[in-house]
Amino acid sequence: MTTVLEAFTTAGDYHSIIISMRGVPLVDAMGIQALHQIITEHKARGGEVIFTALQPAVLDMFRRTGLFDLIGARNIYWSSANAIIELHEQRLVAGCPRCHAHGESCEVLKMARERLSSQLNTPPTAPVQPSPSAD
Repeated sequence: MTTVLEAFTTAGDYHSIIISMRGVPLVDAMGIQALHQIITEHKARGGEVIFTALQPAVLDMFRRTGLFDLIGARNIYWSSANAIIELHEQRLVAGCPRCHAHGESCEVLKMARERLSSQLNTPPTAPVQPSPSAD
């Protein structure tokens, strides 16, 4: 069985990694520790890690443990489709790792836009805003 950390051994091949948390209702201390390691190592290689579809309890745990601050509010999105579109629009993707295309000819971007347009009542594409300080 492959661990989460082992699954990211080739992460250095990519600048941006999108992790969908759609099916993750809770995360424990071990999960936070593993994610912290992935984020720290990938940032050290010059990359960024983006999270999507965080459930309320997971987002709360990210905030309580400081993982939210490590990730940064600009790297948390409602959906993977939103994140993909935003990355392409910001030109943070230097050619799609799947189809090697740029801009409008990218198959992944086309699929993300189709998926987004097929969803009704889609929330805005803006990243999650940080919680106000309890000062």
